[in-house]
Amino acid sequence: MWLNANAGAVMAILTFCYVICSLALVLSGRAANKTSLELHKAIYRPVVVCDFFNQHAVMYFRIKNIGMRAANDIKLKVNETPPVRMSMWSENSVVANGVSFLTPGSEIVTVYALPGVKDLPEVQFVISYLDEGKTVFEETCKFDLRAWLHDDLGRENNDPLVRKLDQIAKALSKIVPQ
Repeated sequence: MWLNANAGAVMAILTFCYVICSLALVLSGRAANKTSLELHKAIYRPVVVCDFFNQHAVMYFRIKNIGMRAANDIKLKVNETPPVRMSMWSENSVVANGVSFLTPGSEIVTVYALPGVKDLPEVQFVISYLDEGKTVFEETCKFDLRAWLHDDLGRENNDPLVRKLDQIAKALSKIVPQ
């Protein structure tokens, strides 16, 4: 009897609970959508890095886009003068002019130091670049290159040079008996 007399009140309370739960679902769905958009932007963006590598006793400087989108208007700020045979590192085309466009997986490589360099500095780069939506990204890279002063010519990336030296040694051993 009481339930029949208060059916309107019960329905009002149930409707109010339904509205509150629906509002909570909408808000959590909006938060989940915002999070998924942020994750998508974080994953599908350009990521430009600078690094150094040695090949055949020559040190190279590399700018590479390891991200999933193209990078635009790449600018470098360098905090040292490297030991390359030119008047200033800032005159290097990549450093002076930057790079206008770099697709995912692409790289630009330039000579940094030739064989016989006796001292290598600590290098710091600040790389700034844009994505298609003009979002600005900035990365800082710091390298202490003194660890690379004594390049191991037997390393895997220098293998062709080592094979040629072995061929020369074999040819010389045939000419000059030991």
